[in-house]
Amino acid sequence: MNIWNWLLSKLVKKPATESPEEIKNDVVSENEEPVVKSEELVVPATTEPKTSKEPTVKASETEILQDKEPVAPTEAELLEGYKKAMQLKKEGKVLAAEKLLMKSCVPASVYKGHYKELFKIWRQYNRDDLKAKKYRKVSDRVQKMLKLDDEMIAEMLRYWGTEQKKNLPEDYFDSDRNLLISDAKALRVAAEALQENKNVELADSLMEKFSKK
Repeated sequence: MNIWNWLLSKLVKKPATESPEEIKNDVVSENEEPVVKSEELVVPATTEPKTSKEPTVKASETEILQDKEPVAPTEAELLEGYKKAMQLKKEGKVLAAEKLLMKSCVPASVYKGHYKELFKIWRQYNRDDLKAKKYRKVSDRVQKMLKLDDEMIAEMLRYWGTEQKKNLPEDYFDSDRNLLISDAKALRVAAEALQENKNVELADSLMEKFSKK
């Protein structure tokens, strides 16, 4: 060996070779997934959004709107209302008196005197409306008077029939009717002006009944 080869062998070191096991470990370490801690695998609980719930309402606290029959006032309420109506009428508060008297007539009752006072108020309206040629109002009002009068008679038949425990004839209370011949005449005038033949005939039939009394 010449001197130059000897010097080179001293200066250049051979790279260290890795064992097959070490190479295998290096390859595995490069391909492995990173180690994840157990606490990192815990999925945090999702907080569900609060849903707004409708307040619970008791049935007793709700008001269900339904079509209902008018509730009949008590006897004491009707009598008190009648007294008030008479006082209001004296004071010239006719509209307020009319409203109170209507409570005795709708729903129907057996208080003939209450109907009588209501009809007095309406007759004055009819006289004023005939002068003002408000024939439609007169016609409608007289027909309403007739309807209320019929309902009163029907209620009297029902009530007293129950009290006496027997069926009363339909004409039993005809003498207690509050409709007058002047009401039939007012209806006829209005019906003629409105050219309503049906109501002219109705007025004539009413006047005929009065003439037979």
